[in-house]
Amino acid sequence: MDPWRSSRSSDLGVQIATAAVIVLLATGVFNASIGQPVAFIVAFVLMAAAASTLGLLVAAVSFTSKAASTVGGVLFFVLLFFSGLWLPRAEMPGPLRGVSDALPVGAGGVQAIQDAAAGRWASGLYFGVLAAWVIVCGVLAVRLFRWE
Repeated sequence: MDPWRSSRSSDLGVQIATAAVIVLLATGVFNASIGQPVAFIVAFVLMAAAASTLGLLVAAVSFTSKAASTVGGVLFFVLLFFSGLWLPRAEMPGPLRGVSDALPVGAGGVQAIQDAAAGRWASGLYFGVLAAWVIVCGVLAVRLFRWE
């Protein structure tokens, strides 16, 4: 068995299991409501896959594990900013919101999950952005990865 392959699948499994526990606790203990559970699951799985393939791409192009950790750390905070954590997306200037819309954590991920929680399906464009990140990062990671 290829350890690299099993690691990838277990990471995604951990992400999905963690989200399931969070949703179960939120709905069971705090009576939170997820208006469209199927839309939430689709958005979450696509967002987790986009984040995973982006991480694989960083690992594929980094020469050392220290470089991958550094790039991943910087990328993590940049993506947190564009997700609206520090500055809500609605208050971002037009150019910043445009960048956020093109990233997997912006319109694709956060907006799709917020729409699902509000009881409606997100625009197909949001799911398209997430799917594009999964495909592009996944293909590039496979092509650029080297066993050296």
